[in-house]
Amino acid sequence: MGGWRALPNPGKAVMLGAVTNSRNAEKFGVVIPYFQRNPGLLAQAVRSVFAQAGAGASIIVIVDDGSPLPARAELAPFSIEERAHIVLIEQRNAGVSAARNRALDAMPEEIGAIAFLDPDDVWEAGHLANAAAAFRAGAQFYFSDHIRDGEAQTRFAKCAFDVTAHPTLDAGIEIHRFAGDFVSQLVRMPPVGTSTVVIARAICQKKRFRNDLSASEDLLFWISTTRGVAPITVSARCEARYYEGVGLIEKAGWGTRRSLRVALDQDQMLAAVMREVAVSDELEAYIKETRRGMITSYARTLLHRARRGQSIDIGTTVRFAVRHPSVIAACAQVMLRRRTSGPK
Repeated sequence: MGGWRALPNPGKAVMLGAVTNSRNAEKFGVVIPYFQRNPGLLAQAVRSVFAQAGAGASIIVIVDDGSPLPARAELAPFSIEERAHIVLIEQRNAGVSAARNRALDAMPEEIGAIAFLDPDDVWEAGHLANAAAAFRAGAQFYFSDHIRDGEAQTRFAKCAFDVTAHPTLDAGIEIHRFAGDFVSQLVRMPPVGTSTVVIARAICQKKRFRNDLSASEDLLFWISTTRGVAPITVSARCEARYYEGVGLIEKAGWGTRRSLRVALDQDQMLAAVMREVAVSDELEAYIKETRRGMITSYARTLLHRARRGQSIDIGTTVRFAVRHPSVIAACAQVMLRRRTSGPK
């Protein structure tokens, strides 16, 4: 398969298209972390990048994170001209954060803006053009509405996120300047979907996703990179569609084994926000109350699975108990309440 380069060694990347020596804010690089079992999803995602109208990507960096379905096979149908814009990096499985970080490390210096796309999602044709308009108007961070395939409501509708409450950015299209406490918005009810985010390379610098998190790692990264940054911009348009792939949070409903890991990661994210960000008294109280509620929920999940003879993630549970020793007492309280209330 010609026209693109596979890069097995860390820290190496090749820009296969024409390059310039200066960084251009509208020169987009796309980051795609890849781990899938379902064929066709990665090819669908990459096609949506090539289908962008009005603005395109200079390079697509795909990191095959030890995927059971290799990225090479998914990329085979693309033409030599298309593969000239693709860099493929293959590594042993290290998680989505490590994969995104590897792609960021490999991004050529001339790239001025990073667009994120997960391998089971697709962009609408005007996504990068809208982001380019926002960046020309001074944006440093851009995101849009999105929808999950098969669902009737977009993410903004689910979050009751009213874009019209934010002033319009003078960009010639329907883009708004986020007004208010962005950290609070992300912590309480995040409208931001990773596959809609475009971020200025300048505010990333050496910041990276936390490798020890497999959920909420994106929220923590957005919080870290946007501190003190203006403007944060948002499009009211639905610019991405999410499909069903291998997703941790979407398949981590209450009572599932995965929900235990998601709870641990969310707790670590909230603790990091408290530690690293000067939050308001109101948000601090909200975070503390949320973390207390997570302890009871965690205990209920453990007992729910134990009663049904289902497996429990011991390593994750030990880590959670180290952070919250009161989860042991919470388990006892849940058991006691069940006994006194009788069978249901």
